[in-house]
Order: sequence, then structure tokens, then C-alpha cells
Amino acid sequence: MSDAPQEEKIQRLLHELAEDRQDTPDDRPLTVDELRYIMAELSVLPTAVPSEAMTQALIENLRPHVPEPRFRSTMEAERASIAGRLVSLVAAIQPQVSALGRQFWLATALLYVAVGVAGWMYAQSYTPYSVGPFIMFALPLLAVVGVGFAFRGTQSGYWEAERAAPIDPATLAIARFTVVTAYAIALATVITLALGVFRLELHLGALMLSWLAPLLLLASITLFLSVRWNGMIGSSAGFALWSVFLIMHSRQVRFDLLALPGEDFWLAGKIILFALTVLLWLVGVPWMRRGLATWRLEVG
Repeated sequence: MSDAPQEEKIQRLLHELAEDRQDTPDDRPLTVDELRYIMAELSVLPTAVPSEAMTQALIENLRPHVPEPRFRSTMEAERASIAGRLVSLVAAIQPQVSALGRQFWLATALLYVAVGVAGWMYAQSYTPYSVGPFIMFALPLLAVVGVGFAFRGTQSGYWEAERAAPIDPATLAIARFTVVTAYAIALATVITLALGVFRLELHLGALMLSWLAPLLLLASITLFLSVRWNGMIGSSAGFALWSVFLIMHSRQVRFDLLALPGEDFWLAGKIILFALTVLLWLVGVPWMRRGLATWRLEVG
């Protein structure tokens, strides 16, 4: 009731302006004072808020005019088969290389080179055998850092835009993980071979298997937790689990998953790590897809 006089005042002002402009042959523009007065009056004009019923009626009226999401439906139908999913994954891998940026790949390579140099210097002070545990314990941590950093934008607008892309967001996440992890494995292999040629007297294949098994498990844990929450949580979980493994190794427990080549439970420990990685993916992928489904937007 208190807004009625104000509305009448605004209407009277608009009518007066219209009459003034009709009577002005040269179409006189409004003065600054008149504009200020109009803006002041309009700023206090009450705005009607549509009710829920009005909003629902508008949606129903617009629904027949919204095109069907043919593009999304077609892509989902093509991904129904395993071959279609593989094709979709391969197609999503290449853009991820550019999306992460040249600085990411260069910084990752420099980080691995630094670890390789540290391993070389470590071997200078001890026996050549001591560098084996050093790189075996360090390389999986680098993979955790890389995956966590690659998914650092999980809660940012950039990641939200990726989730709204026509390509399945889970496919984008797996594609990025594949690129980052493959790059980490390639760099770790180069470091292992370089140190093996000059400073190692251990079996290179066994040593590579020793860091590859925990690397895949830790990187996978980092992926799933980073996608569901953020890169900080994923990396922290990877570091925490790795710390547990190191404590078990330092105390020489019977079921030492990080046992070195030649030690008891070495091969069995690596088989268990690979099995845990496979089980994690069987459970983690549906879990990740359910989380991403709450963000996915249908696009035509």
C-alpha cells in the first residue's frame, strides 16, 4: 500500500516527459537535473518478483522450443561400446597436452632431472646399490605431485567449463590422467636407465617394476580424489598413503609392499599393488562418474 503513491508519481512523471517531448519541435534532450531526478525515482521503484508458478509456466511454454540434445545423445550412443569409448578417449588426449600448457611439461621435466641429479649425488656418497631405494621412493611422489597439479583447477571456473563440454567429463579426466602419468613414467624410465648405466648394479627391470607399481596406485588415488574434491586433497591422500608404506618398509614388516628386489615379499608386494590399482579403477571410475554427473550440463 505504501508503494502506490510512489508508482503514481513515477507514472505522472513519465506522462509529463512524454507531453514535453511532443510539444518540443526540436526534440529537446533531457537536462542533467531531469535525468538525475528520473534515476533517483526509478531506483526506488518496486520490482515485481515472479512467483514459482509463473516461473514454472514460463519453462513449460519454452520447453517445446528447446532443441533436442542430438549432439550429446549421438556421442553417448557411440560411447556405448568399448571401442567407442577408446576412440573418445584417444580423441580427448591430444587437447589435454595443450590445455596443461608448456610450462607444466617443462617444470615437470626439470623436477625429474633434479631428482636424477640428487640420485647421482646420493650414489657418490654411498654404494651404487643405495641409489636404487632413493629413486624408487622418490619417483612415485613426483607422479602424485604431477597429477595433483594437473587437477588443481577442479573447483575453478575452468574445470566447470570442462564439465559442461560435450565430451564426457570423466573421459576428459581420464585423458588428462593418461597424458600426465605416461609422461611421468617416461621421465622416470629415462632417469632409471641413466642411473643404471652409470651408477647401478641392480637389475633395471626389477627396479622399474618396484617404482611403477606404487606409482600407478598413488597416481590413481590422487586422480579420483582430485576430481571428486580438489587437487590438494588428492595429493595429500597420496602423500599420506606413501608415508604409511615407507613406515612399513622402515620397520621391516612381514608384508612390506615396498620390498626391494631380492628381499622377501618383493614380487608378491608388487603384485598386490597392481591388484589394488585395478580394483581401485573398477570402483573409482563409477564413483567419479556419479560425482561428475551432478555437474554435467546437457548441450544440443
